[in-house]
Amino acid sequence: MPNIKPEDVKAYITSLIDKYEKQVEDVVKTSTKDLATKIKPELKGYSKKGGQLYRTGQYRSGWTRRTINRKDQFQIKTYNKNKPTIVHLLEFGHNAPMVKARAYPHVRQTELKYLEKLLEEIEKGVTEWL
Repeated sequence: MPNIKPEDVKAYITSLIDKYEKQVEDVVKTSTKDLATKIKPELKGYSKKGGQLYRTGQYRSGWTRRTINRKDQFQIKTYNKNKPTIVHLLEFGHNAPMVKARAYPHVRQTELKYLEKLLEEIEKGVTEWL
């Protein structure tokens, strides 16, 4: 710790907090971007061809992502632009006329897997700075 005059303590602490805030922001953004690049191919892998829904390949090729970067929010959203309503029906199942369509959970398990990895990477990146 450098030799600081009592009247400069407030400014020094403020500068340390600003540096820490910037470091955490950088770690969150880089970790989120790195893991977001892995989610899309994994979801495409779960969207296997072969069934009636997948014959055209629209569901499989519809996976995309969008970055939301606001003042206090950074988010990368992965979604299916071609068949957005089908995602929910496949994930949770649904009642079709005279038959119950079974669920094919694929989005939630991927989300939980990468959320856990994201938390680990953020924790690791922040503790390295300290």
